[in-house]
Amino acid sequence: MSDREGTGEGTGEGTGEGTGRAVLWSTIGGMPMAEPLCDDGDLTLIVPKDGYGFADDWWSTGLVAQLVLADFLRSKDWCNGTNIPDPPKDKDQLKVEVEGLLAKIPRRTARLPEIIAQSESFVDYWLHLLMADQNRRRNTAILIQIGIAVGGVMALYWKNKHKRLRPSQIFPGLMPVLPTPPHPSYPSGHSTQAHLIRLCVREALPVDLRPALDVPMRNLAARIAQNREIAGLHFSSDTAAGALLAGQIFEMLKDVTSFKTVRTEAAKEWGNFASGTRVFTPTLPTLSEVIVTRLNEARSE
Repeated sequence: MSDREGTGEGTGEGTGEGTGRAVLWSTIGGMPMAEPLCDDGDLTLIVPKDGYGFADDWWSTGLVAQLVLADFLRSKDWCNGTNIPDPPKDKDQLKVEVEGLLAKIPRRTARLPEIIAQSESFVDYWLHLLMADQNRRRNTAILIQIGIAVGGVMALYWKNKHKRLRPSQIFPGLMPVLPTPPHPSYPSGHSTQAHLIRLCVREALPVDLRPALDVPMRNLAARIAQNREIAGLHFSSDTAAGALLAGQIFEMLKDVTSFKTVRTEAAKEWGNFASGTRVFTPTLPTLSEVIVTRLNEARSE
């Protein structure tokens, strides 16, 4: 879940008409064009023959996920369908958790690039692992975005219920490597989303393919969540609660009609693959073959 608030706006404007446009395009990317590419009086239009315009596969994967989120929220009793235990509040328990985070600080240097890259979004890690995007394994990419969308909303719901302080608010000496996010700590949104992504994608995989991807997907979800602990942003109990919540969410999500449609299409993207062990044929000669070769060479000399 993003460390920033979702209501931020731009921080500046152009100083003039020409300068403003240059700053805008250089900031958001694109190809500036000051005038339309048409002749005067030319208004020949493109009209869809079937009565429909915007094709389903033109939608961004993230926005398709938002539609599934809407179906989930509308069709499921998600308030009562999920339940995570209260976070630890006893001082001795909190002390143990803080000590655990202090013990992870030496790992920050090695993990810092990952921590920073995953602070705003870790979707690219999953897309890279599964070789999925807007055009390749598109429905698998949608499943990833569903985990982000549904997991994010559900995590925020429970964060608001428990209102747990962040680790550095309880023990400032932790000095997190990133600014403390502007929302409560429990459960971890990163953990909830990452573990929900794993469950969503796994549901679409053929049974005989799952052994090849179970381990890397499980490890990626755990690593994304653990990086938040190493960064000093989450307690280990936040991480555990996120994983628990993800499982509860998935039990409801897997029966949502729009989710099942995406899952079915994603399964087709993996239908030509299965787990297997590559058999290597030895290329080195056996000892007896070496001896015979050497004897023949000696006789010919």
